[in-house]
Amino acid sequence: MRLIPACILASLAVTGCSDYRDTMMVAPDRQGHAATDPERPTPQGGTTKLVAGPGEMYITLGAQDTLTSVAKAYGVTLDWLIKRNRLTDPPKPGDNLIVPQR
Repeated sequence: MRLIPACILASLAVTGCSDYRDTMMVAPDRQGHAATDPERPTPQGGTTKLVAGPGEMYITLGAQDTLTSVAKAYGVTLDWLIKRNRLTDPPKPGDNLIVPQR
């Protein structure tokens, strides 16, 4: 009799422990930017939503912002900014980027 509840508990633990990032919601940062991030293409041809990790946040590009100015302001290289945000085209004002928190 005790074996059945243990089996049920084990199967629930296994099913509930998977990581599904495609269903995660992105919360706005302290400035109210980026409730969601636009889907970006993956190298495999699909799309995935970029999610800011620990120690990262979203910013929204202004009319005067460039990738170089953003990289300098947040202390990262231009290469890091491009790779982290999976940029294939130059971003436009109003686009959201992931940057390290200050």
